[in-house]
Amino acid sequence: MKLNEGQQKCEDEILAGKSVAIVAMGGSGKSFLLHQVVKKMEERGLNVAICCPTGAAAVNLGMGATTILKLFGFKPEIQTPFKRVTVPSKTVAPVLACIDVLVIDEIGNVRLDLLEAMDYRLRKVNNTDNPWGGVQIIGTGDFSQCKPVLTNKEKPYYNKYFNSVWAFNSDSFKELKLMTLSKIERTLNPVHQKVLRSIRYKDKNAGKAVEWLNKKAEPYNPDSDKIVLCQFNVDADEINQKKYAQNTSKEHTYYSEQTGTEKDLKELRVPHILKLKQGLRVMLVANDMEDQYVNGDQGVIVSCEKECVIVQLDRTGKNVVVLPFEWDIIRYGVRGEGLIKSTVASRKQLPVMLGYAISVAKAQGSTLESAAIHMGNKT
Repeated sequence: MKLNEGQQKCEDEILAGKSVAIVAMGGSGKSFLLHQVVKKMEERGLNVAICCPTGAAAVNLGMGATTILKLFGFKPEIQTPFKRVTVPSKTVAPVLACIDVLVIDEIGNVRLDLLEAMDYRLRKVNNTDNPWGGVQIIGTGDFSQCKPVLTNKEKPYYNKYFNSVWAFNSDSFKELKLMTLSKIERTLNPVHQKVLRSIRYKDKNAGKAVEWLNKKAEPYNPDSDKIVLCQFNVDADEINQKKYAQNTSKEHTYYSEQTGTEKDLKELRVPHILKLKQGLRVMLVANDMEDQYVNGDQGVIVSCEKECVIVQLDRTGKNVVVLPFEWDIIRYGVRGEGLIKSTVASRKQLPVMLGYAISVAKAQGSTLESAAIHMGNKT
């Protein structure tokens, strides 16, 4: 696959050493671009570190990504001007000082206080007041999706120091050249693309776009095979467990091969102990190396074997053999003048989860052919 015109412009700026923020809608090829450009930068001998706001996002992206908190050594708390001055540990500081290029994926979900703390810490470890400590920044994400998380309990304290949660209101973000990708790669339907753009930008056709979607939408049918997209994990878990209990087929238990601490392993999408039955609807949560299935494919288990399951895909109608997939949790270190990536935890398990319902967070990175929407009743 080749880069399209928009992706190529972004790559040219990045390879020229510019710090950029590539803000574009889902399906526009941000991750594909990252894979291409990071490979070229590493081939040039640059030390590239990749981080995400959550463990789930890091695992989904792959590429040796880790979380911002782990890479920078921050505690999971509001990064006030007083807390950000904390000296990083002896293991964190050398890693940060070694970085030539920092990739921040899902930058739209990075809160303003955290982004500014990252900028501040890079300046300190590199002993310079240059933006981002002289490190080249590549930010990718979408500010038209979920708002960065700030709980009601945190708001009063946060608002004493900051007037926004959005990273784009930060002076640190304004140091990045803003770029976008206008071509949608995930869907080739021009009407669908136009509708999504209108709603995203709230242009003059946004009302008509919503009407178009409403006409396409169907009344909810609890007996439908459509996966239910839930706002909250608890709702998705309840629906999945109810459907699992209704299935009377023999239960098969699959134990993963894993290393590392439970603290690290909890970031992974599939559990250590996975229980499945023939006839269950499932979602596949990894890309097959031989392209038989992709992350987000849905189907029905037709057979549970000793070390694999056979799934009939909705998308193709074909039966595919689903073998165990290995996920790694990465930590950065320094060797000589270069960054090294070490696996601190791993889990090898069938890339399968119950496919009756899924939370919005867990669906990240997946392509759903259709879905029922469960808004939840929590505030």
